[in-house]
Formats: sequence, structure tokens, C-alpha cells
Amino acid sequence: MTEYSKNISFWGLLTSKKIVIPIIQRDYAQGRIGKEYLRERFLGQLFAALQGDAKPLVLDFVYGSVEADTLYPLDGQQRLTTLWLLHWYLALCAGTLNEDRATLQRFSYETRVSSRTFCQKLCDINEKYKPKNHGIRSFIRNQRWYYSIYDQDPTIQSMLRMLEGTDIKDSNETDIIDGIEEYYLKWTKDRALELLERLKDEENALVKFYLLNMEDKNMPLTDNLYIKMNARGKVLTDFENFKADLLKYKQNDREYLIPEDDASKEDGVSVLMDTRWTDLFWHFRSSEDRIDEIYMSFLNRFFLNLRIANTSFKPEKIIIEDLYKMLSTADKKGNKTDCHYQSMSIYNDVLTKECIGELTACLNNLCRQYEKLTEDYGKEKAKQAMDELFWPYWKLDEDKTGNTPFYFIPHYKKTENNKTDNTPYTLTYPQQVVFHAICVYLTTCKEVNINKLKDWMHFVWNIVENSYIDKEQSISAIRFFGKGVNELPKFGDAVMPINASDDIITYLAGIDESQIKDTFSRRQLLEEISKAKQIKKGHDWKGKIYAAENFAFFKGAIAFLFNNEEGKVDWSCFDKKMETARLLFDKEGIRTEKRVETLHTLYSYCDSWELQFWWNAKIFTCTANTWKENILTKVNASNEYIYSKPVHHLLMGHSPSNETRSEKIRLLANESFVRFLVSENTNNWNLYIRHPHDALYYCGYKYGVMLNYPMRDTYLNRLLDAGIIELTDSNKRITGTGLFWGNLSINFIYHVNGKELYLQWYKQSNNKEYDIYLMTQGWDYKRRSIVLENEQGDRKQYYCFNIAEPSDGTSYIDSFCQQVEAEFAEFISEKNIQ
Repeated sequence: MTEYSKNISFWGLLTSKKIVIPIIQRDYAQGRIGKEYLRERFLGQLFAALQGDAKPLVLDFVYGSVEADTLYPLDGQQRLTTLWLLHWYLALCAGTLNEDRATLQRFSYETRVSSRTFCQKLCDINEKYKPKNHGIRSFIRNQRWYYSIYDQDPTIQSMLRMLEGTDIKDSNETDIIDGIEEYYLKWTKDRALELLERLKDEENALVKFYLLNMEDKNMPLTDNLYIKMNARGKVLTDFENFKADLLKYKQNDREYLIPEDDASKEDGVSVLMDTRWTDLFWHFRSSEDRIDEIYMSFLNRFFLNLRIANTSFKPEKIIIEDLYKMLSTADKKGNKTDCHYQSMSIYNDVLTKECIGELTACLNNLCRQYEKLTEDYGKEKAKQAMDELFWPYWKLDEDKTGNTPFYFIPHYKKTENNKTDNTPYTLTYPQQVVFHAICVYLTTCKEVNINKLKDWMHFVWNIVENSYIDKEQSISAIRFFGKGVNELPKFGDAVMPINASDDIITYLAGIDESQIKDTFSRRQLLEEISKAKQIKKGHDWKGKIYAAENFAFFKGAIAFLFNNEEGKVDWSCFDKKMETARLLFDKEGIRTEKRVETLHTLYSYCDSWELQFWWNAKIFTCTANTWKENILTKVNASNEYIYSKPVHHLLMGHSPSNETRSEKIRLLANESFVRFLVSENTNNWNLYIRHPHDALYYCGYKYGVMLNYPMRDTYLNRLLDAGIIELTDSNKRITGTGLFWGNLSINFIYHVNGKELYLQWYKQSNNKEYDIYLMTQGWDYKRRSIVLENEQGDRKQYYCFNIAEPSDGTSYIDSFCQQVEAEFAEFISEKNIQ
């Protein structure tokens, strides 16, 4: 026999070798519910062997591999764990735990850090224990180091069950004796000491087993044998694989990222991951009691954002890195993969001691805050309170981040039956930025100051909500909250907090905004600085500002309430403007009864066609989005408010202006036109002004009104007034304006000599197209029977012509009739136009 192919006692093995249950092994199973008879049989054999006249008990083989001075069991871990629990319990009852501690601590679990820590903590107990029925579980659970998450660790719960036993009865209603304590109750402390000494006596040991070293040359560990022996092992989750790889990860192939002695420290990362941090995520578990996916999501989000924040790479380079691609790619179901783990190699650029330090600070502060919320609100409401702490101060379903709810600590998605599946909610790009900003606070603060945290969250949501954030912009935003905000230009004599997030209001009040040239979300940042300076003046400005930000659809963007008509900061009219705003606006936009008055006033004070109306100026609806994005906060490239003047007069309650404007602005500011526009566009579809003839029409659908086609409008209005033509249902006149609404090409019927011509005034003439087209009764273009090769454009195939302005004192009506009857003379004599 070799050294490791003979029978040996557990204590003898433990004094010569450490025993570590490898991570691939399944959890301790002998203590599971349903294993009562197994425990009864095995414990019965063990305690029978401990009697004075009993023969020694030789157990089955224990197979394992030995590295240095450590045994890694491949088969037999269940028996070894039970033997360890028996030795520990007898040492506790005999009062010898202090002297036996060093030896007992040589037994450990690699399966979970929580299991390993639990075994170590059991050995550290200094209290005396007096055995009693069902006493050992309570004794252990009442230890200060016992985390509630231990209640979910299957190995720990099995250990407690093996120690204490259960109340389960057999078919004869007799209690099944299935716990170490149940066997021990009839014995004394001296008896415990006697039994323990007999177990330790290597020469006369009462319980032994055969140990086979699978790496012995006579018993080689082949791949097939290893696989077969571990077929009963558990499949590790992505998180468990990540955790195992993290603890073995070396920087530059030299130094372990997590020190080898980390597991022996109560505040070690490996310990925290399986105890305090796991305890936190457990409160957010799925309906199937899962947490690994949300745990992995949190870590991945933290690592990705830290990588983005700490590198100067351009966005296009960041988004092709393996870490970014893995966490941003959707799986087959369309879900982002940020809850998954592939390999440690993708974390090479982010995993540093500084990174682990920041993660530790972040999660420890988060744990402390959850504990504080539990004290304040109770266990039942602490989870909700934690979520709400990081939500925007307006309703969640109304924020710009989309319909996906934001949870800083990830939540599992809910199913139709109000249960959860095993997939966490993903983050939108704006939410990813908010996540990072929260991490910045938790990482840098010494301890959470709830009021300062709320101010920071207020600032963060104001910036994010009022900025455009897509994939590339999210990178700029993350860097802004990471470093950019701390690098803003400061007044020389300003007393500033070390980190902006420590006291954001004081920090912003000390910023020299005149020196800010280029930064993320410059417009909103300048607004936040102005508000911070005003808040520092006192007089309940903070309350008034926060109330205004939370009103209607404003959501943090309220510069229009303290800017004058030139767009410069002027707080003197804030109260008046806020009073008017309450009259004009609600959550949906302009109040129904105020729409005509509001648009009329706004347009009447506009004075720049190019800047305020042309091309992409979508200012023609009453929705919250139109007014917030396109009017109240709209700035040019120089960060100047485009509508500062009209908005100032509107909010000051001034009447519409009668000042002379350009003809096109005068038409838009016509009250009749505004009234028609409001009544016509009941769906609040966006409109913009573009070619031809400054046409105002629905975005993507050329249906609206031409504002600058005076010749056409004059002809049609006079012909309509004279009853010579009539419009079809596709167009209508806008009362009091002389303008026409509907299709940009206007179909109408021309009455002549008791007959009818179907005509169209085409929207725009050019080298190919003409003004007036002859149409069929089905409103198709009338084709010529013979192509006229000597004509230009459409005149070759269609009956059409360009109309001219009246000349020589001829009226519009006569001029039109003469031109039409000359061009289409051959049809006027016909009975019907085909």
C-alpha cells in the first residue's frame, strides 16, 4: 500500500493534510430534506462505533488528489463533511474548541465562499454551549457573524440539519433520529470529551476509512475516470464560474488579484461576495430564489462602465472591445447578455486592484444603506425604498429612458402571472449612464449621506433626462459623471468638496460657467449651475426650483423660467413666469383651452424665419415633447436659446404682438390660421416648413398648406368667390387667411358653358412639371393620344401648361379663363371629359 491507500482516521488525515472540497463538487447532500433515513443509518453506525465494546467502523473508500499538503476529495466528500461536523460538535460540547480550532480549520469548502466562511466561523466560536433539543441551530443562527443569506446556502442548511436533526417521523409516528445532537443529548460534557479523544486516537481510532490518492502512479487519474466520478457534480452558474475564476485570476501572470489570504479576512472580497453582498442581492431574488443572474449583471455593468470611464479611447474603438460587445449584444430572445460570463480574458483591461477597491466600496456602502433602510422602513418595505432612492423624482413610466423600468440593483423580469423569469431587466443607454453615476457616488463617499445622495440623483436625472444619449453619447456621458464633472473650471476662491458627488449643489455653485466651452450636455449643465448658485442664496429657492422642475412636463429643464428675452439669467421674473406656466401647461403639454392663445402669442413675437420656423423647426403642435424639446430648451450651436424672446413674452403674460413681421411670419401668427391649425391637427402630428413655396406639412406626408404661393392662392380664391371653380374634398380654404389646406397639389372642378373640366394646380412647376393639368373624372392625369416631340417635359404626354400673371389690366378671373379655354379648347365642346 502507498501512503494514501491505507485506512486512516479523519483526525489523522486532518492533522497531516488540509481537506478542501473542490468547487466542481455538488453541495453537501447528507443533510438535505428527504435524507432522514440516510442520516439515521450513518449516524447510528458512527455512534455505535463510539461505544466502549464496539468494533471499529471502517467506511468506504475516499478518493482524491493531493497537491502539496492539500487533499481534494473526488468521492467521499459527504462522509468527510459529516465526520468534520461530528468532531466539531463534540469539541464544542467538550469545551476544547479553542485547542482544536487550528486542526478543524484545515477542513474547507471551495464550492462557495459562504460555505468556507461558515466552517471557519464555527471554529471561531468562543461561547459555551449546553446541548438541548433543537438547540444547536438557534445557537449558530444567533451568532453575530451569521448572515441571513446563509439560510439560502444549501450546504450550510444541510450542515445545520445534520447537526440538529429534524422532527420528521416515520410511518409509526416515531421520531427519526437524524441529527448529531439527537444522539448526543443523553450524554455529558465529560462523555463528549471521552468520545472526541477516542476519535483522535490514531492507533485505536474507532472510525476509519481507506484513502486512495488518484494521482498515485499505481492508481492514475484518467480523464474518463474523473468525468465518471464527477457525473453527480453540480453544473456551475455563470456567476459561480466567474467567482471561481476571479479568485484564481493573476495580474500579468504574477500576482493574484485577490490575495491568497483574502478568504481568512472578514472583509475580504471572496468572503463579502458570498456573505454580505450575496445577502443584499438575496432581497431581490427571483420567484425561484435565484440571484446569480442579477448579481452577474450588476458586476458586468460596473466593470463595463469603469472601463469606459477610465480610458480615453474614442467611442468607435470602445464599442468593438470584447467586453462591450459581450455585454451589449442581444441573445436569441432579444435580451442583452450582461448577465452572462464567458471568460476572464475579456476583463483584462478593467480588472485591477483599484477596480476591486472601487467595487468593494460601492457594494459595502450599498449594503450599509440597505441596512439603514431596513431599520427605518422594516424588512417588508426596505426593497421598495432602495429602488425609489435611485428613481427620478417624477413618475418612472414617464421618463425619457423608455418603458423599461430602472433598477440600480437589477430585478428579474416579471411574467404574466406576476412571477419572475430568470432574466434581469436590461438597461437603456440613458439608464446605463445613471447606473454609473450612482456607482460614482457610492464609490467615492466615505458614508452615504441620504440628503446629499438625493441631491446628486436629482442632478444626474436632470442631466440625463435633458440630453440626447445614444450608444456613442452614452460613452461621453459616463465619462462626464466619472471625471468630467470634477474637472469643470472653478473660481479660485471657491470652497469645494473633494468630489462633486459629495455635495453637488455646493460644487456647482463654485463653478465658473463662463469658462465652460465644450462638455457633455452643456445647456443643461449651465442650467444646473445657475440653479445651484440661486439655491445657495437661500430664501427657500431650493423648494421653489424643485417644485418647478417637477411641474407638468418640465422634468428638470426650467431655464426659460429664469432667462430674460435675450436668454440671459434673470431670476427677478421667476415667480411671475411660474404662475403663467401653471395656467398654460399640464403634463400633456398646452392646456386645451389655452392652445390657440399660446401658439398665437408665441408666433407673434418670433422675428427670424430662418432660425425659428424653417426646415426642422417643429413648433406647430401643443404636445409636451414639442414644447420641451423644440421650443423651451432649444438652443443653437452657440448654446443660445432660439425662442428666448417669444417664450419670455408668453410667460410674462403679454398679449400677442402687433409688430410688423415678414409676410410669412405674419401669416403664421394670424389668429385665424392658428385656430384652424389647432382644430385641424387633433392628432398632434408633427409638421415642418420646407419646399416648395414654404409649405407647412406633416412630417413624411405632404399634406398641409403652402405659405408662399401668392399667385396660385390669388387665382384660386377669386375663382372660388366667383363660383367658377369648386374644390374637391382633398382641400379646404383657411378662413381669414387666403391659404389652402390639404394636398399640396390642389384638385378642382372648372365650370364653363355648362360643362366641367377636372383640373389640378400642381404644387411646383419646373423644367418638367407645369402649373395646370387636365385630369380625368377619376383624377388621373389626362394623357395625349399622340406624343408631342417638340414640347418640353410633361407637355409631351399630358395636357398641361404654365399659367401667367394677369397683364394689361386683365383680371385674375378673365386671365385664368382665357388661358384654360385656349389650352383645353378641344375638350370644352365635348360633352364629357373621359
